Amino acid sequence: MYRLGVVLLAVAVMGCSSDVPPASTAAVAPPTTTVAAESTTTLATIESCDDVPYRPLFVPDRVAGAGAVAGSSDDDPYLAIPGTTVDVWVDADGHPVIALIRGALPPAPWAGPTARVEVAREDGALGPLADGVWAVAWFESDARCDLYTLVLYPPTSANEALEVAESLIPAR
Repeated sequence: MYRLGVVLLAVAVMGCSSDVPPASTAAVAPPTTTVAAESTTTLATIESCDDVPYRPLFVPDRVAGAGAVAGSSDDDPYLAIPGTTVDVWVDADGHPVIALIRGALPPAPWAGPTARVEVAREDGALGPLADGVWAVAWFESDARCDLYTLVLYPPTSANEALEVAESLIPAR
């Protein structure tokens, strides 16, 4: 064991006293060149969620059918969320009465207190949003496409929103 220690010590000393010069670490400035840069912006592609897997058994009397919304839905903060899938029930003039949104919780804060409700066997929140809109929101997992918002447009009430939410069944 003593011999091994002496041999290792001798190797270490020889390594320190070799004739190899130490490596140089002098800093050398890279040549300067001017390149015209092009500005590009890449936006992440937001994939759309699959179809909304629910449909209501109860809708307010003013619903004339399901379909497209009259006018621009780009102005509607609930219908213009990228990547969401939306089912809309409209009145006789094509204005939204109910929107069922898959892929987002409400994009605005609650305007008042919320109540805990059950939607499709999940805990949800029922509450008022801005401008007389009522909503029910729930999630089935942390995945974006498992977030849901049911929006009821005025004139409406908490009771009407609750009735629609409680009537949701799996879409077939």
